[in-house]
Amino acid sequence: MKNRIEDPIIQRFIPAQSIRGKDDHVFSSNGLEVDVYRLIHLAENVPVVEVSVEELSRALRESCWSDENGKRISPTKVMKKYEEANRNVESIHKQYPEIAKHVRQIIHADLSHPIILFEGRVVDGIHRLTKAVLQGDRTVKAKILDSIPEDAILKKP
Repeated sequence: MKNRIEDPIIQRFIPAQSIRGKDDHVFSSNGLEVDVYRLIHLAENVPVVEVSVEELSRALRESCWSDENGKRISPTKVMKKYEEANRNVESIHKQYPEIAKHVRQIIHADLSHPIILFEGRVVDGIHRLTKAVLQGDRTVKAKILDSIPEDAILKKP
């Protein structure tokens, strides 16, 4: 992985790194905190492969998100409530306002951008994976990392 970013979309829309407490996107694993924004830039040249959505289904059951009240929720719960609302965004806002943000992110998720996987876990792209499941897709584009670059690991304050 090299540090120079060549993809103009990544350069323009994804911050070069997280700003603690303000605009952060962090993945925690085995006691490490990874700056996902930085990782996206560092993984730009990792080859894209197709991965079975079924292989990643465990990630959808993990409570990896917080709702607007700070309660931990899983993508599976959000999908279930979205289905209960007949996939109607207005109904979601009325019936389940605490998850509306995640539903919007799922709807607007861009499946042309690959998800990032490390040790079988979704580091970035769970909204994209959720959208792929809702659309009935069998595979999703992914970048599989063998390691996390030192440059993406957040130092303890």
